[in-house]
Amino acid sequence: MKYLLLINLILFTVGCTNNYQIVANSTLAIDYLQTKEIGRSNKYYEKNKLLGKYPTQREINKHFVGAAIVTNGIGMLLKEEEQDIYFGTLSIIGILNVVNNKRIGIEIQF
Repeated sequence: MKYLLLINLILFTVGCTNNYQIVANSTLAIDYLQTKEIGRSNKYYEKNKLLGKYPTQREINKHFVGAAIVTNGIGMLLKEEEQDIYFGTLSIIGILNVVNNKRIGIEIQF
């Protein structure tokens, strides 16, 4: 399942000319890997209410595959100038999440 998410993100990014979409997908992939680490550890808990405090690896996989499809699907429906705002906003949110996770000690493991 984790490879399905990474393949989805790569497919959404290949040929993409919107740099904000590339950053949004990249931060989503990093957040996914950090969240998988949260799921493997009893040292941290998840703040995303959709996942719950202690999500299973399966729940994390399903959540992020869905998030990638929905995020990019919505973006594809928007006009080009709206895509910049949409993906730019998601990029900022994603960067803040990833940086905060790193700040509290969550590492990325493959």
